[in-house]
Amino acid sequence: MTAKKEPILHFVDCLTGAIELYKQRMEWVTSESRQIFGVILESCITIVLDFGTVCRTEFDLCRDGLSMVLSQQVAQLAKFNLIRTAQDLVKWQQKAVPVSEHSVESAVKWLWKLDHMPAISHTSFTEALLEAISDETVEAVYYFTVGDFPKDMKQLLLQKVSNSPYPIHTVSFNAKEEETIIFLKEMSQLTSG
Repeated sequence: MTAKKEPILHFVDCLTGAIELYKQRMEWVTSESRQIFGVILESCITIVLDFGTVCRTEFDLCRDGLSMVLSQQVAQLAKFNLIRTAQDLVKWQQKAVPVSEHSVESAVKWLWKLDHMPAISHTSFTEALLEAISDETVEAVYYFTVGDFPKDMKQLLLQKVSNSPYPIHTVSFNAKEEETIIFLKEMSQLTSG
């Protein structure tokens, strides 16, 4: 069997072009805020911020990354809100609000005004997630958690969020234990996140 040179060269050109497009897409997907959060697909979200027992330096790194997510990705959405886990929940707004230049700037300022305070309550993340999924205007919740997850709280959280009407996507920042990563993946899968 023989083939003419021209069809083979055309095929090579097409394949080379496809590979180049794939490389460009991979570079885009793994750059800037997408490197931290992936690509936000929904148009109305709530981000739950669980800073855990993060040190001051990591707290500032988290706020840098979240500021980038807000200005690059959330700015392209329809509505959003932020909730911080704490002894008492701290909500940026009562419900998701329309995205505008002003609302994104306001959220970034709010983020940078948050105090660095380690988590005291081991149930605050559960309360924050339940509060986030109670907002009927959202399409998904993004759970941004720093460090490792308390072992004794995993089952409780899974029980509480198992009936979530919305996907819960998990974003792990600086988890050291493989168990935490496995647990967060399990929670996402359980809620179709």
